[in-house]
Amino acid sequence: MIHSAERVKAIRDRVAADLEAVAYLEGQTKDPGFRQRLQLIRHHLDDIELFFLATSARESRTFEQEAQWLAQAEKVLNVYVAPQIKDAQDDFERYGPAVTSS
Repeated sequence: MIHSAERVKAIRDRVAADLEAVAYLEGQTKDPGFRQRLQLIRHHLDDIELFFLATSARESRTFEQEAQWLAQAEKVLNVYVAPQIKDAQDDFERYGPAVTSS
């Protein structure tokens, strides 16, 4: 049972927006190293959906336990995914489709 449906929706919406950003960058570059960076970001986003959110729907947790679980999902988004997407976008903005992995 999900206690915080709005919070789960907000996380899912953010994951969807981040996936769109990754897909855009994937469509703009051919460099294997840069695409591998994007794939890593995609894996982190998949982890949020498949590990954090899917288990929230399957497993029974108290409101407090769910809040802690969702906080970890948000932490992955804020601490790992957001900086990686920003770096990839900044590199693409700086170098365009010819961007390479550094």
